[in-house]
Amino acid sequence: MSKRLFPAILALLFLLAAFVPPAFSAEENGTLTLENAINMALKHNSDIKVQELNLDVTDEKLDDLRDSIDHIPAANVYVPEISSVWSGYLSAENSARIAKKALDNMKQQMAVDVMEQYYNILSSKRDVTLAETDLRAAQIKLAQARLKKQIGMITQAELLGVETAMQSAVASLTAAQNTLDQSYTQLAVMIGMSGSARPELVDEAVLEKANFISLEAVTASALSRNYTVWAAERTAALAERVEMYADNYDLGLLNTDIKEIQASDAREQLKEQVKILYQSLQTLEETNATLEQKAATLEETLRVTKLMHEVGMATALQELEAEQSYNEALDELRQLVYEYDLAKSQLMVLTGEDILTENTI
Repeated sequence: MSKRLFPAILALLFLLAAFVPPAFSAEENGTLTLENAINMALKHNSDIKVQELNLDVTDEKLDDLRDSIDHIPAANVYVPEISSVWSGYLSAENSARIAKKALDNMKQQMAVDVMEQYYNILSSKRDVTLAETDLRAAQIKLAQARLKKQIGMITQAELLGVETAMQSAVASLTAAQNTLDQSYTQLAVMIGMSGSARPELVDEAVLEKANFISLEAVTASALSRNYTVWAAERTAALAERVEMYADNYDLGLLNTDIKEIQASDAREQLKEQVKILYQSLQTLEETNATLEQKAATLEETLRVTKLMHEVGMATALQELEAEQSYNEALDELRQLVYEYDLAKSQLMVLTGEDILTENTI
């Protein structure tokens, strides 16, 4: 090969490589933390992108409106020539502040949504593991049943019942695998990941009890800091402020009444949401103690069954069933932790707390 030909071939290979579809990133093939998943969702979500662009447009329009009112005095009575300008400016300024708060609220809610889907995958993976164990137990039982049928210990009807249970175990495993696949796909859509990627999710939820003093205290905090209530109250206050600028003063008063009713409704709905979540947290905390005791009991049962199996006093199937019962209790306990963490996070969003970490965009 000539010295001139080799660089040309090398250049051609580099050029072709540029058109080869990239392989999954390390994050898609490897591991994915909850924080990274949230960051990816915030960068990928189109509604957030549009809201950010709309804020830029709003800022530009506000600058133009400020220029238009620089030399216009604020009227204390209705003056057609200037009142509409002031009314438009005040409304635009209020909308801009609400839009900025709306963007922050969207990001907080997105974090909760990603958290929920992340936990759904972890839960689905455990469901697959449990279904696989159920299938192994069903296979053992079917093999035993067929042997018993051959020696006349069970009837054909009893064998058919065991075969049906085997088919049900296969169907349950297939359903669990499909659910896991769907959960991964839904997360992929949210964070902009390849739909066929299956990263290992490495973050598990830990039950950290919410530091809420009382329902009354949480409700008061929510009413003073919640985005929806804040926006409704600002809109009502603006309607009252600009009612004098309306072409029809009576219509201005009616609009004020409407906005005040809407603000009142927002406060009542928030109170109900806070109450439901707060009571859910209390119930889950109480249930957690019961499930922990149940898991501890089944763990001891499993320990004893293993010892009995070692000395021939229990079968491999009995040990497998004891292990499955224990794993099911652990799964139930883990599912409760997920529900608790989600309810706590949602309540934090309602009370205006920031659930995004410092490293989150």
